[in-house]
Parts: sequence; structure tokens; C-alpha cells
Amino acid sequence: VAYSEDSFGSAEKKIMVSKDLLISEAMPEFARQGDEFLAGVQLSNRTMQKLPVTLLAKPEGISINGNPQIIRALDARGNSLFQFPFLADRIGEAKIDFYAVSQADKDGLQKKLPVTDHLVTETLIDFASGKFLKKMIEPQADAENQVITIKAAPSLLRPAVNIAKKLVFYPYECMEQRASKVMPFLAFSPQLAERLELGLDQGQVREAVNGYLKIIPEFMNSQGALSYYRGGQYSSDYLTAYVLWSLHLARERDYMVDPQLVQKLSAYLQRASLDKTCESFYQFVLSLNKGADSKKLKKLAAERDTLPLPARVFLYRALNNQGKPADLLAAMLAEFNSSLQVEADFAYFDAGEFAYHRDFPFYSSRFATALLLQAVLEVEAGHVLAERIIRWLLEAEPYCWNTTQTNFWVLCAMDEYLAKVEKTTARKAEIVLLGEKATKEFASSRETLQVSKKLAGRKEMVEVSVKADQPVYVTSELTYQLARAKKKSRGIDIQRLVYNETGQAVDQFKRGQVYQVELLLSTDKEVPYGVIDEPLAAGFELLRQDIGSTRSLKEFNTANQNRYRTPWARQENAADRLVFYTYSMQGNMRIVYFIKAMYSGRFTWMPATAQGMYHPQYFGRIAIWNIKISE
Repeated sequence: VAYSEDSFGSAEKKIMVSKDLLISEAMPEFARQGDEFLAGVQLSNRTMQKLPVTLLAKPEGISINGNPQIIRALDARGNSLFQFPFLADRIGEAKIDFYAVSQADKDGLQKKLPVTDHLVTETLIDFASGKFLKKMIEPQADAENQVITIKAAPSLLRPAVNIAKKLVFYPYECMEQRASKVMPFLAFSPQLAERLELGLDQGQVREAVNGYLKIIPEFMNSQGALSYYRGGQYSSDYLTAYVLWSLHLARERDYMVDPQLVQKLSAYLQRASLDKTCESFYQFVLSLNKGADSKKLKKLAAERDTLPLPARVFLYRALNNQGKPADLLAAMLAEFNSSLQVEADFAYFDAGEFAYHRDFPFYSSRFATALLLQAVLEVEAGHVLAERIIRWLLEAEPYCWNTTQTNFWVLCAMDEYLAKVEKTTARKAEIVLLGEKATKEFASSRETLQVSKKLAGRKEMVEVSVKADQPVYVTSELTYQLARAKKKSRGIDIQRLVYNETGQAVDQFKRGQVYQVELLLSTDKEVPYGVIDEPLAAGFELLRQDIGSTRSLKEFNTANQNRYRTPWARQENAADRLVFYTYSMQGNMRIVYFIKAMYSGRFTWMPATAQGMYHPQYFGRIAIWNIKISE
């Protein structure tokens, strides 16, 4: 309200706005097709006498089972809930206009309500590579809205640019990060360097490397060991070996390397009591000039069953550089392959024995997979699952969270893959799907050819053919929807348990009651960057604990606390769901939240799902629930 006597939005004159009849909504924020519920509005009589009221509802995009008009008297200064039996019979945006009329006053409001489907979407993914490919894809029974998508790419290495930029332009500068930021200019081939598109000329590169070489002594202690930070405190043997390797590479690239610096680092590593990983790393560095200690290599090889995975990888490379027997290398390769985790379109090496170590804060399955794939490609010049492993390392944007060490080793693996496997890339590809042909000439290795077709009730097998002038990487996806989705576990098992205020598990609900929901997850291997998607039924409201409130929510049932850990998770809330993001899903995990039953009726409670953020085919879900909330 504004009037001429105000001054910058304030004035002495008081204005009071009042209504004898007030209307406010009492509706859910969403519904799913098929939901039936009682909802409507609350009317308030602000007069001092009893007030007869007529309420009329005019729905669009949603149905009312019965009379859309209610006539009732409101007590003096009283409130009352006016509800209609709604049926969400259509998908789309529903709109309901409410009109309240009395002798004293009238009021109205409009409620918009999104109505979504109650279908579960699934995708079947397959991956292959070659110059000539044929695939047969079978449509799914009892599925709706089926779509086939075929994508052909000339190269797997498209994310190289982003990973390299994340590494080279990393903003922090401990000793390891300084070394890792210049290592791409020292360790990688010209072929990979051409693809990185960093926008740096040769003069800038040499300036960066020379600056790195000059600053190394500032991180050294009196014994010749290097620390992550200036002053030499808390030295790191791994870092010392890593920097010594970088000096070896810099010398090969004709940089001026201080021989006394090399001698100090080498002397320290020679006399220090190194752990097995650092000893293997140091022997690898020595093996670059055929200078590894044969006795130490033999001893490490004999006890390799007890070595951590990085130690075995560096030992493997050192033995190869020293020209050790092929049968020993073959045996080690078989041991590495035993830790492979293989899925339809990706594979990785399971890091397995992780335990925190100050020298390895970056240790993970992604770090170990990159480290090991590079070594295997270097020694064997290939791997039967190399394409799938590279896909796992490069999918989506894992470089956003990776450490500089992990990013460096991912790029090392890419460099080796480019040299040994992806020597040339396709310039032209053709896809034939359902009788229609699509072709494309690739202007660069980062382009793709993609074709999608709806199956429209087709039940016969679908043939797909792909042809190219050089091998291409082909991903096929069959996406469909299910009305009666059942529980499914592919490496992740998930359960949803609901408890009432006495701690009893329930599957029947009463309006006005508060419930504890517990999600229990179990994984059979590490899933990096996981997401747990928990839809809500329309009759419930989430009780938030992340905002200031007088509400005190204590768990009603804690029986599973000892067997399931609570992971770190970022939680995002929406009207129709909660989503939890975590860096790693591994072992048994437990997530708890609270809801209140707000509306009586019958509702669809969609499945809770857990999956790898960058490989959703590795997932688990519960079945669709059909629930009832009683008065």
C-alpha cells in the first residue's frame, strides 16, 4: 500500500488491511498420475459470529470424484479445512481455482500442481569398437516409450583438454602440485600435447619448467628429502622420488638441471629406510638408465604378494626397463587382472587394500587404475579391456574432483593409449538404424555421430550397423519406462525402512504423524561419486533439519547404527524428492530423514535409487510402493 505522505517507504500513518473471510491452500506440492487424495483449502472466519460459507472448486488437468461444491458454517473466529477427493488422472500441470463466498466477504486462490508419471526409466548400455560393427537390440517386454540411441566417436580422449587444464592451471602450489603441473611438458608425447590445447607457447612452457627447477631446494631438508611445503618439515619419500623422476625427464628435454640437486635427492633415497612403495618407485626411476639394484628388484618381486598396488606397478615397470624375464611380467599382469571390475561399457582396477597414508592422500581406485593402465600399455602395448578402462577414467567430469596426482596419471594413461592403441582416428562414419542411414565427416577427434529412434511398440529385434574408415567407439543405449518396476540390484543393494514414533517398522500411515525413513545401502565394490535419489510420496512433507528451527528430531530406531556407517553426503531438497551426493559409496551405509503425513489418500511412492554418478548402469533400487495414508 502506498500513499503520498510516505517517505522512503515509512510514515507515521498506520494502515490496517483486514478480511472477514480468508482462504489459504492445503494442497500437496505435486502429484503422480493415479494418486487419489483429500485436499483443498483452509477457510478462516475473522468475524465475531457464525458464518455460512460456500466453497467452489474448478479443476483443470485433475479430477474431483464428487461434488465440487461444499457448503458449511464457520464458527466465530474459527478455521476449518475444506477438502475434495482429487484424482490425478493426467500428466501435466493441473490448475484448481477455489472460490469462497459468504454474506460477509469472499476470497479465492489458484493452485497449480505438477502431475508427473509413475513410470521408472531404465537404460541398457553396450559398448564396442571397430571399423565394421553389427548389433542386434531386443526391445523390452512390458515396457513403454522405448528409444534406441547409437553414438559413434572417433576418439575416447575428448576429455583430455579439460583434465590437462585442471592440472596445469591448478591454483595451489605445494611441491607435489608444482611438480605435477609441469610434468605434462616433460613426460607426454607431442601427439597428446597437440590435443591438449592449453594456449601456451614454447617460451611459456620453458619459463614454467625453469621456475619449477629453481624452487625445488626451498622444499628440501638438510638430509636431502623433500617436503610438500617450504622448510622441509614432514618430508615425503614418495615426493622425493617423484621430483627425482621429473629431473630425469627435464634433463632428457635439454633443461639445465643442477647435478648437485640430483645427487642430494638420490643420496637420500639410497640411504633412507623406504617403505615398499617408495622403494619400488625409486628403483623404477633408476631403471630409466638401467641402473636399478638387481638384488632389491629380486627381493621385491619375491614378496610382491604383500606389496601395495602402487608398489607392484612401479616394480612391474622397473623390471620391464631392466629387461627381466617375460614370464615374471606375465605372472604380474595376471595378478593385476584379477582385481579388474568389468561392466557392460567400462572397467577398472579395484584399489582394494586402501588405508590412509600421509604420502598417499590421493590414493583411490581411479588413481590406481590410471597408474596401472599406463604401465600395462607401456609393457604389453595393449590390453583387451583398454577401451573400457579409458572410458571409466574419462567419463563425464571426474577431473573436477580429482587430485593433481590422479589427473597426472590419468593423462599418462591417455598418452600411452594414444601411442599404443589409438594411433589414428576415423575421419568418416556411417550408422544405419531401422533402415535409415546417417553419415558424418569428423572435423576433429572430439566430434561424434549420434542417431536416436523411437520403437513405437516394436517387438522384433532391431539391427544396427556402423561403418567407418578407421575404428570408432560405439555406444548403444536402449531407454524405456516401466509401470511396475521391481527391486533391482547391480552391485548396490538398497532398502527403505519407515518407523513410527515408537520405533516400529510400518507400511500403513496416519495423517498428522511423523515418521523416520532409513535408507540402507550395501555395495560389493567402491563406487566413486555416488548419488542416492529418494523420491517422496505426494502425501508426505519433508521435515528439514538443515535450517534454524525449534523442531527436535531424534531417531525413533537406531538398531542399524552399528552395522551401517553414515557417509558424508551433500543433501539437496525438492518438493518431490531428496538427493544425496557422496564422494564414495563403499560397504554398508545408512541415511536417515524424517517426514510427516499431511494428506490422506492413496499414493505412489517411487523407488529409491543409488548409482554411480558417472556410470548409472551400476546401481540399485527398491520396488515401487503403493501406500495408503488414513485419517
